[in-house]
Amino acid sequence: MDDIKLAMLGNREAAKRLTDAGYFKASGDLALCRCPFCGSEDVVYERYLHTAGYRWRVVCTSCMASIDPGHAQQRSTVQRMWNTRAPILSESEMKKLSEGGEKID
Repeated sequence: MDDIKLAMLGNREAAKRLTDAGYFKASGDLALCRCPFCGSEDVVYERYLHTAGYRWRVVCTSCMASIDPGHAQQRSTVQRMWNTRAPILSESEMKKLSEGGEKID
């Protein structure tokens, strides 16, 4: 079993290893939305060493979906990318889109 799963089961040593390695579960201004693929709340920031310096990515520890642009030097960059969701279109908006007609507001 990997450290992520062990930490989720309450293993403090595994949680410390993840924190030392750069995994961060954030709240407040840096809170992350649920995973858009599996719906899990187990979404974390990961800081890693890139050839150009430290970078950030967001990873869902349940389904392993992630956002890693390779250039994010701030957590807020990947937070914005992860938390931004496409709007849900109405039936009439979908029809307009498929017809290639009017601009959708």
